[in-house]
Amino acid sequence: MMPYFIDAITDAYNRNLLLKRINERDAFDIELNPKSGDLLQISFAGESNYQDLTYGYKYTGEKWETEIYDPLKWMWHHEINLKGKIRNAKVTTKLEIK
Repeated sequence: MMPYFIDAITDAYNRNLLLKRINERDAFDIELNPKSGDLLQISFAGESNYQDLTYGYKYTGEKWETEIYDPLKWMWHHEINLKGKIRNAKVTTKLEIK
């Protein structure tokens, strides 16, 4: 469920922009060696819990792909949690929303 403050077009734009960025070599502040099936959760905190926004991605062995974020499933099936930052993207072109 999307927070009330974001519309479907903005959500799709954000999801695709993040996907493009996380597939770039210098996206993370730590060396990341994902394995096929690894999941990546990117969360943005709103002013209240009802405004939190989370995007999910799954590594296919070659690149990250969009994955529906299911908090319970993700917590139950993973033992390791790493935290870090994604370096800011340098937006030089418009991202196409498909």
